[in-house]
Amino acid sequence: MIIWLDEYIGRDENCRALKMEFHQLTNNLKMVDSVDSCRQCLPHVKNRKLFFIIQGKYAKEIVPDIVEIVSPSMKPVVYIFCLHMIYFIEWAQEQECIMEGGIFDHEKDL
Repeated sequence: MIIWLDEYIGRDENCRALKMEFHQLTNNLKMVDSVDSCRQCLPHVKNRKLFFIIQGKYAKEIVPDIVEIVSPSMKPVVYIFCLHMIYFIEWAQEQECIMEGGIFDHEKDL
């Protein structure tokens, strides 16, 4: 399952091609536009492999919740999607779930 947290992801014009590509790959794409909405999803996705795409401005707020709520045996994978990758590099090196995913500044890299 992919959970995509981005303030603007619900807008049709944002990342249109990428959203279509993900929908072709999986029926399990959940798009949320707030940290609270993302938090509400976490307890309901037990026993599923989880991939997260997180807008950079939410990363430092939601990643600790992901690590705490999602079972370590499920090994969640987090991709940070942001404009300023350098802002996250040092912090991300301490987060195994981000090291499994990565930090990207262009949708084609996702």
